[in-house]
Amino acid sequence: LMTFYADCVPLFLYDPVQRVIATAHSGWRGTVGRIGMVVVQKMQELYGSKPEDIICAIGPSICKACYEVSKDVADACGVYTEEQRKILLEDKGNGKYQLDLHQAYCVAGYLHLLQSGTVILPSGIRWQTRQSGWCDYAMRINRGMPGLKYTIHLIQKFRTQI
Repeated sequence: LMTFYADCVPLFLYDPVQRVIATAHSGWRGTVGRIGMVVVQKMQELYGSKPEDIICAIGPSICKACYEVSKDVADACGVYTEEQRKILLEDKGNGKYQLDLHQAYCVAGYLHLLQSGTVILPSGIRWQTRQSGWCDYAMRINRGMPGLKYTIHLIQKFRTQI
């Protein structure tokens, strides 16, 4: 499977028992909608996977300093507690907010996946930071030319031994 990302949180799921792989592209809508659990449920439904057999790797994504959102997106984060909103959102005034999308996924999706028994492997890194000098300012800001990242997720048919 090959998927493309700009700023969003990539998810890579693998069930070694049923030999099934899946990916998900978790932008703010997918994050709030807990797309990781939706994928786990589909893997159960279509392939007989059990959540406790599934391994989910959470890839890197945009940092809070680089991700400005409007009030409607900030309001969609109302599914979080007030304490969590304070961590995830920084109110810049004038209806603009900085959103920590990666942390939002960890709050919205991570806990639900863990509660289901799914093994989580967070990346611990972010793609973009202003401090590193290569913040990726999404397609809407970069005049339609984002710095896209892609991933390839596959199952090896045969194992070789060295």
